[in-house]
Amino acid sequence: MTTPKWFEPRVTLGNILSLIAMLATVVGGYVALKIDVSDAKQSIAALQQTVQPLPSMETRLTVVESTISTKGAARDKQMADLTARVDLNQNSVDAKLDKLIDGMTVLSNQVAALTAVARAQERQP
Repeated sequence: MTTPKWFEPRVTLGNILSLIAMLATVVGGYVALKIDVSDAKQSIAALQQTVQPLPSMETRLTVVESTISTKGAARDKQMADLTARVDLNQNSVDAKLDKLIDGMTVLSNQVAALTAVARAQERQP
């Protein structure tokens, strides 16, 4: 087997420097990767500490939802009671107005009858 013309099997300073640069790159990449993994591990640990209390969030949300539901039901009951009172008062006012109208009708009839009697008496000699 013959060696190509462009390949020189001699050890030169350029070859040694190239090998040193490649080794430094590999070692630097490994260290950078190790630092990134360490940072990611710390971030994950911090995130886990933040997320661990969250299972109680379901309970908190359930409490909030039931509170909203309870307050909504109480508000609906209060509105129903208020509407019933307004209806009762309206019915009472309507009944009193009916009685007032009936009284005015009776009074009007009595005034008409009295007027008729007074006219009848004026016509008598």
